[in-house]
Amino acid sequence: MAAIGFREARADLITSPDLADGVAALPRLTAPSPAAARINADFAAPDADAAKFGADCNTDPPRSFHERFISVTFAGPAYLSLLDRTSFYCPGAAHPNYVAAPLTYDLASGDEVYWQALFPSVLLARGSQPQPDAVKASPTLVALYFAHATAMDAECRVELVRFPPSFAVWRDADEGAMVLMQASHPRVMRSCADAVTLPLTIQRAQNFDSWPSGHAG
Repeated sequence: MAAIGFREARADLITSPDLADGVAALPRLTAPSPAAARINADFAAPDADAAKFGADCNTDPPRSFHERFISVTFAGPAYLSLLDRTSFYCPGAAHPNYVAAPLTYDLASGDEVYWQALFPSVLLARGSQPQPDAVKASPTLVALYFAHATAMDAECRVELVRFPPSFAVWRDADEGAMVLMQASHPRVMRSCADAVTLPLTIQRAQNFDSWPSGHAG
């Protein structure tokens, strides 16, 4: 069975049957509300995509593989954050690959959270348009990322300064923390894609007045 990690248990969630051996499905909300129904309907599409991708990719095990792990990083009462971590190797590919995709939803409306719309403008690249899955970083946000990416090597720092990244963002239950992981550079730079936690004190210092606080923050 593919594991689903539950960091909090405040939203009414149930696990779903695995899509395949080692391939978790997204959980589902049990609350009888239009918002929950909307979120559950949204979850059907990535599950279907994952099942199809696995069937197309994992055609020669053990020389191929497809694994998916779902972490519930923050659950209620106001927001639900999930992290979809997928590893795969398809026959004929040059190397295995790994993708981390966060999903965050407003439990009142059923809408996916557009993190960029909630960030102070000083942390955003000029001309950025709100999007649900990434935040285009300003030099200030890159500097904050560097300050907490203590293990990042010098080459990665040079590349991320030259080409300011977009960050995948998710909410973590620990102290209301925000997690950033660079999501915009090509495969050759994925060694630089460290997930970095910005604690609540940093969020407050950067004036996250609209930060989705849920039960913490």
